[in-house]
Amino acid sequence: MEIQAALSDDTLSDEACIERFKKTREEAVFNCLLNRYIKSIRRIIYSIVPGITEEDSEDIIQETALALYKALPDFSIRSSFSTYLYRLCRNKTVDHIRKKQKERRLSRRILQNTPDETINTPEMITEKKETWNKVTETLSRLPEIERTLIILKDVEHRKLEEISSIMKKPVGTVKSRLHRARIHAAEIFKEEKEAGRI
Repeated sequence: MEIQAALSDDTLSDEACIERFKKTREEAVFNCLLNRYIKSIRRIIYSIVPGITEEDSEDIIQETALALYKALPDFSIRSSFSTYLYRLCRNKTVDHIRKKQKERRLSRRILQNTPDETINTPEMITEKKETWNKVTETLSRLPEIERTLIILKDVEHRKLEEISSIMKKPVGTVKSRLHRARIHAAEIFKEEKEAGRI
């Protein structure tokens, strides 16, 4: 799913989109803003639930979008929008997991991401799929907090201060846990490689 009806002119900053939406409530403005973070939202969801189904992932995206739509008019421009959105997504993902667990219908399949649409040769597509499969196999064996830290820092390239806000942990704690998570991931990758599984 890609959020539809995005603005044809995608040059507005996040802050400009937010201010415009506050005044006009234009869906196209909201969709334009949300589309910029769709891939990041998917990665956050995966970091928490590596075996999530596409259907459940789409449900969480819709729940996050709805919550954001309701909250955006009161959003303070002084705050970091991306940090706020990631935290909102994380909360909605946790809420969804709890709901699915109660219903005993949470899937355990490993999410298989497709490569970016910019990759357009069969060889490059195959190579990127294989690389991503190795990464997802490693990350799927990490605890949820470690997966989230690695994806936020090493995939999303968020600052430690932003991760601290998203995870609601002190910066020092984030830094030390991230270090341990990377070591843990490297150990798992080595084990998988020696076992011939990757």
